[in-house]
Formats: sequence, C-alpha cells, structure tokens
Amino acid sequence: MPCHEELDVKALLRDLRKRQLAGYDCGDPCDEKEPDARTYGLYLTYTETLEEPVAPYASGDPCGQQACEPTRVCEGYRFELRCECEQPVRPDVFNRIAACIGDLKQAAVAMSKAQSAGVQARRLYSAAQAVRAEAPIPFDDRNIELLRKVTPELARLNEISLEDDLDENGLPKRKPDERELRLDVARLQLLTGALTRFRALPKDSQAEVLKAHKGLAELLKDAEHTVAEAGPRIEALVPRVIKAPAARTEAEESVRLSRKYVVGQPSEERLATVEAKMVALNTPVSVRQLNRMKSDAVLLKDWLLDKLAGADNLTRCDLYERLRRVQIDAPPGTAGDGDLAEINASAGAVKELVQILVEYLIDCICLALNPPCQPCEDRSVLLACLTVKDCEVTDICNMSRRFVLSPLAMRYWLPPIGMIGELLDRLCCEFDVGKLFSVRERKPVEGSVDEFVTTGPEQMVITRTYAPILAEAEIDEDTALVLKRFRIEPRDLADVTAFSSNLALLSLDAAAVEPAAVASRGAALAAIIGRRLGGAAPLEMDDATIRIPVAEAVADEMSGVRKRMERELNANVERAVDAALSSARPELSAAITRELGGTFDKRVAGDVKAAVARELTEAKLRRAVQGIDTIKALKEENRKLARELKRLTTAVEALQKGANP
Repeated sequence: MPCHEELDVKALLRDLRKRQLAGYDCGDPCDEKEPDARTYGLYLTYTETLEEPVAPYASGDPCGQQACEPTRVCEGYRFELRCECEQPVRPDVFNRIAACIGDLKQAAVAMSKAQSAGVQARRLYSAAQAVRAEAPIPFDDRNIELLRKVTPELARLNEISLEDDLDENGLPKRKPDERELRLDVARLQLLTGALTRFRALPKDSQAEVLKAHKGLAELLKDAEHTVAEAGPRIEALVPRVIKAPAARTEAEESVRLSRKYVVGQPSEERLATVEAKMVALNTPVSVRQLNRMKSDAVLLKDWLLDKLAGADNLTRCDLYERLRRVQIDAPPGTAGDGDLAEINASAGAVKELVQILVEYLIDCICLALNPPCQPCEDRSVLLACLTVKDCEVTDICNMSRRFVLSPLAMRYWLPPIGMIGELLDRLCCEFDVGKLFSVRERKPVEGSVDEFVTTGPEQMVITRTYAPILAEAEIDEDTALVLKRFRIEPRDLADVTAFSSNLALLSLDAAAVEPAAVASRGAALAAIIGRRLGGAAPLEMDDATIRIPVAEAVADEMSGVRKRMERELNANVERAVDAALSSARPELSAAITRELGGTFDKRVAGDVKAAVARELTEAKLRRAVQGIDTIKALKEENRKLARELKRLTTAVEALQKGANP
C-alpha cells in the first residue's frame, strides 16, 4: 500500500452481503439491527484490470478478431470483508520434518536399530583391523588396575540371591534399572577381556607377571569367582530389564563367552582364535550377534529404501543408488580369515547404512527449514479482524494477520538471524558427512589396541547404546497438556523419546562426543540447580557450591581428553616422523650419492693422475737409461769410425806420394 487509507465499513458489509447473495443487492445492511456483535476478516485482495483497448487490423478473415483487445494490464488492490477470520493451517517446519520421518513407530524402531548397530559396527571394524594386523595385546599395570576397580563393582550384583529373591515366575524381585544392568554387563565384558589377555600370555610371561606383581594371583582368582557368580544373575535379569533386542543378545552372548574363556580352561588353540582375540580387545562378538546386527541392518535398509523411493526433492542425488549397492550378506573372504572378513563386511555395510541415514535426515531437515511456496489460489491477505456491532466497529485486532517473514522482518525481530543462516549453510551445504564417518579409521593399529584395553564400562557398546525412553504412564496431566501444545499425543510419547534419544546418541557417536562427559556435566548442573531451587539465595558463579562441582566435572572430562590427546599426539608424531623420513629418503639418498660420487670421482682422478705420472716417469727413466747405452755404443762406434777414417786418410796420402802403404 503506498499510503494511508480510510475504509467505509458499511460499504464493505454491503459488498459482502451482495457477494453472498450471488450479486443481488439487498440495500443498506445497517437497516437491520443485529443484537450480537460479529467478527469479520478484513482482506487485501490483488486485482488486475485490462485497459487501453485497441482495434485489430482488418484482415478480411471472418474468423479473425473483430473486437478491441486490451494492451495494458493495470495491477491494483481492493479491500473486502469475509465472514471467517481464521486462516487455513499451512504446513510448518515440524509438519514437514514429520512427513520425512513418516510413521513414528517404524521410525523409532529404525533409529534404534541404526544407533545400536552403528556403534557396534564401528568398534567391531576397528577391533577386526587390529586382529588382522596381528598387533600385540598387552597385559600391563593398567589391566591390573582395572581388575582392582571393576571386580568389587560387579560383585555388588552378586548380592542378589537367586534362591531367596525370586518371585513365582522365577525372576528376581530385586532388579537394577536398565542402565545399571548394562553397566554390569560391561563390567563382565571387561573382566572377561582382562582374564583372557592374561591367559593368552605364554607360560613364562605369566610367571614373570605374577612374580612382578604381588597379590595378582589372588586378584585373578577373585575376578574369576565374580564373573562366574554374575553370569546366572545377568541371565535372569536381562529378559526382564533390557528392552532392546540387540542389547539382550549382546548381554546373553557376553555371559556365554565369559563361561567359555573364564570359567572354563581354554586351550592355547582356542585362545589363538579370532573370537578369543576379539574378547581380549573388550569387543566380544559371536555369530548370533553378527546375525542380529545384519537383521537390524536389513530392516534399516528396507525403511530407507521406502523413504528414498518416494523422495524426489533431496539434494544428495546419489543416496538411493548408494543404498541399493550396500550388500549386507557379503560373501566371506578366502584367505583363511573368514571370520574377520565377515566381521569387516557386516560392519562396513552397517556403517554405510548409518551414513546414508544421517545424510537423509540432514536433507530432510534442511529442506524443511526452507519455506515452501504458498498456494496461489487465494490472492488475498488478511490484514485484521474487525468486530462489528450495529454497523459500528468496536474492536480491531491487527495481530491476527500472518506476517510476511521477509529478510528485513526477520532481521528486525531476530538480530542474530544472520549467524543462524551461516550455520545452516554450513550444515546443509558445506558439511561433509563422509569425513565425519571416516575420521576415526585413520588411527594407527597400536593406538586402537591401547584404546580397547583401557576402555571403561561407560565406553562399552552395551552402555553407549542405552537410549532412555519415557512412557505415557510416567507423565502427569500438566506434562500431557504441554505435549499436546506441541502436537504430541501422550500415547506417542514412547516413540517420540525413543526416536529423539537414539538420534541424539547417533549424532554424538558420529561426532566422537563422549556421552559420559555430557552426562557428567548434566549431573553436576542438575545437582547445583537441585540444591538451589529451594533456597532464596541467587546463583552466583563465585559461589563455591557452583564453582567446585563444575571444576570437578570439567577436570574429570579434561583428564580423559588430555590422555586421549596424548595418545593421538604420540601416534601423530610417529606418523609424521615416518612420513617425513619417507619423503626425505629419496632426496637424502641422492644427496649422499652425489656427495660420495663427487668425492669418489676426485679421488679416482687423483689416483689415476698419480699413477699416470708414475708410469710416465718410469717410462722416461727407462728411455733415458736406454738412450745412455745407445750413446755409449754410438760414441764407441764413432771412435772406431774415426780410427778407420784416420787410416784411410793416411793411406790416401801415401798413394798420393807414391809410397807403399
């Protein structure tokens, strides 16, 4: 609108009634008094008017254009009233994201399987690389410290009696929550791995370790007893407590492998198998676990195929073809390492599926953030809602309009919107998901082995894959009302929390963020807020109750980060030195060759010159000696010739004088 305008509401009401009566004008609408107030919507409507008609040229064709044709379209607008003030609901960003996800229950199941299979595949792949490289698996002071720490922690589970604490169904009455039971399974895996590493040592090495560490034999015996006692309790608790099928399978197989390598007495041949080495690397795996992981991968692939088959507006155009090429049941290798080949093939397929899933979700979210084009059927824009009583406007509501979110308006309402736009541009356009999934594959094998044997219970797969789920029965009425405002029904709460928590864990694992560090920060913050909510004192950063817990949480986190950075730094330095030597070796060899070659050439040239000089001198001397003898002979010959010449001269003189010779 170019300027301020005044509107005749009575004329607008008369026009509204005329349009309702199909063009029939019933006169002034204010002649009839209405006792109740009514609300109308004031709309601004775009109009086009054809003007400046021009007669066409006479062509003599009876079928040609005979009437005048307009030559100009004048654009304008007009005001009108409508009976409805509510505008139709248009899809928002949450609706479009929900459309990408589809059925919430199926999406929650697919995300849960992707999260658990992805974490397991990463660890299996790295452990298989270490086994294939035949990297030594050490048993050192860190393993002894692990036995001292983890054995009493797992022993607390053994306080549950399998005879006195069972109900009528044969299940324990006392049971930990799911996260605590997963931690106990992780402790069982760690003790099984440490004991397997010790038993895999040669007999003389075992004797040396026992001799060097007093009390180790008793510590090993306590760990074996704790593992043996914890197995039956975990078997009884897992079906009742752990909900995820993959985690249940892993827990049951961990108990079976602990009996195989700890309770029993494995032979040297058994300890040399791929299965035993994976157990020693704190990565227990069995055929049943691989089959479970592959079945989950098949379900995830089918879900993604269904989503990508109907998606025609994704920016990553090769997702569907990449997904079709993923082979979950890849044939095993033929080089005597069939187990490792199957592990690598299955883990590689799962990693590719998870990467495709992440790229698909990023595309969905980014496309949802880009507002779609609005429908063009209605060219009107709601300006305000008018309340009219007795043909008098009693109220005007300007905020009922749908504001045009132009760049100018967005920067007016949200000053940091420019920064948000840059972040979205980096996420949707510049972010390379492939680098995110391949960054941890560059670690050296020695660093991977060291990381495996020093893993804590919180870093084990069964603990990292725990995603808390909030059920409908766990919320109150106020929470249900809040959820409904976000269009979430209480019956869908479990699926929503399952999908969101598994997606968060999947993102943290892909970004190499430790959930334990995030949990420690959250626990410290929750403890601080919990202590302060009931008091009247304000929160101040100088307060010791805030500073000390935060410092402890940050110190614990930084300690782990520092150790990890030291390991990676040492590995990076070694790789850098090796790379520098490899790159400098040709130039160094050439320089040494040139230096030695030049010195050798000079030395050889000097030796040759000296030898030639000696040869020349000797030849000259020999020739000189031979010349002296020749001179002597020539002198003697000359003397003889001189005597003969003298006699001839005397004889000639005698003949000339006539005397006889």
